[in-house]
Amino acid sequence: MTQMVLLADSTSAIYQVVGKATRSDGQPVFVELKTEESGTPDSSFYYLADGYLVLTALESSGSDLQNNPFQEQRIAKSQPNTGDKWDLVTGNDQSGYMVAKSVGRFTTLYGTVDDVFSFQLFTPEAKPLRTDYYGKNIGWIGIDIFQADTIVMQYRCSYKNISGTTCGQVWTN
Repeated sequence: MTQMVLLADSTSAIYQVVGKATRSDGQPVFVELKTEESGTPDSSFYYLADGYLVLTALESSGSDLQNNPFQEQRIAKSQPNTGDKWDLVTGNDQSGYMVAKSVGRFTTLYGTVDDVFSFQLFTPEAKPLRTDYYGKNIGWIGIDIFQADTIVMQYRCSYKNISGTTCGQVWTN
């Protein structure tokens, strides 16, 4: 379980991997449930392929979308190196691209994390859209969202529970 807190107003959302499912083409995926303070849950589906964490849909969109009927997006690398660059959507250079960067230490709401990589999403015109931060052996710990080259929202992890090991505490507003 991961809790992310919006720094501007302290609203939060809980993210939990709640199980496994199978995509309509047979691809096994992990199911992540996001629950915001409003109580409305939302599901996302992920799997690992060719060294990338891939966000996917469970059902085909019915259109080919550049040979991407499940709307797959390669959002992070499992073994990144600074400067690694890849298309968000394989074979679609209009989808934007990701760039990996070692940021070393990164501060969350529960403390400082060592050995952190950022994965920044850029538009095809090289404008930043978002930066996600992942700690080695910890996972997702922060995100910055951009508008016109300016950070407009920042979320930071306040609580993590990975295989029974916890960091921080659940944030209450």
